[in-house]
Amino acid sequence: TGKCGIGDFVLDFRAHMLTRHGVPVALHSSTFALLRLFAEHPLEVLSRRVIADKLRGAGEGHCDRSLDVLVCRLRRIVEADPSTPRLIQTIRGRGYVFTPSGMSAVPLEYDELDVMPPEPARKQVSAVSSYA
Repeated sequence: TGKCGIGDFVLDFRAHMLTRHGVPVALHSSTFALLRLFAEHPLEVLSRRVIADKLRGAGEGHCDRSLDVLVCRLRRIVEADPSTPRLIQTIRGRGYVFTPSGMSAVPLEYDELDVMPPEPARKQVSAVSSYA
């Protein structure tokens, strides 16, 4: 259908429009492109490099700060509380993940998000065995 529901919003790919409760929401073309990219890759961690390559073209270079600003702008539009994002979450050291239903990425199984689980605590192995 060319449309994607995102919480209270509907993203219309063909009309290049975002609406909330049927009312159009003004989006800059780069913000729309980022939201579309996220919508096309739900629950998939997208690295900064992948996002930059998709938005600006491979080999065009990217600036992490400009991407942060773009994500911040998008969060101000689609998040109920941009300071605690639910739809567009940062996965530290990996990139960003889009959770269209607004559920937290943390409780999900790590495999679902293609995120490596934390290393389990390992016992210290001594080179010297204890003697009884």
